[in-house]
Amino acid sequence: MLLLLLACPEPTDSGDSADSASDLPPWRDVAENLPGAVLSVWGSAADDVYVVGADAGTGPVAFHFDGATWTALPGFDAGDLWWVSGDGARLWIAGAGGRVFRLDLGTATLTSWVLDPEVTFFGAWGPGDGTAWAVGGNTAVPSDAAVAYTFDGAAWTPVTLPAEVTAQYALYKVWGNAQDDVWAVGSGGVSVHWDGTAWSFVDTVSYA
Repeated sequence: MLLLLLACPEPTDSGDSADSASDLPPWRDVAENLPGAVLSVWGSAADDVYVVGADAGTGPVAFHFDGATWTALPGFDAGDLWWVSGDGARLWIAGAGGRVFRLDLGTATLTSWVLDPEVTFFGAWGPGDGTAWAVGGNTAVPSDAAVAYTFDGAAWTPVTLPAEVTAQYALYKVWGNAQDDVWAVGSGGVSVHWDGTAWSFVDTVSYA
């Protein structure tokens, strides 16, 4: 497995997108021969990058890059890790077997939950206040499998989804601006928005 890193400079106001693209630095090989596929990457800077990924039999890919060296992140049990995102104070990591992890960056404390062992969580996100969302689905069934959970800082709770969403195979990603402004997307082209009280189905563009 090969991992490439591109460091992007601050945007300029040249107005020439072609020139701007040619000024970008080249991709740089920062890691290779990793034990499994890298499925997600998140970073706050070029010297603070986290990657997670597949479990090829020796535990999932989970590393931190400090700009020079990759360091394995300990404490993850067996199973693929599908997503990592950060909010400055902590990482939220989601994976197979219903697992969600929180890595507190200040103390390097890893907390884990198994919300539903039949579910694979493909996405997780938190607004930075200690709360979070995790979305996914039961990959063993073809429909009626999408799920969303919310974390209030103490416990995870499943949240009712619109019928158009629960009929789908899975929700794949979740992101937002705050706990009352969250978006999730999934199979079948579904898109939903959380307003702090309930999820609502948002019709997306259909292509023939």
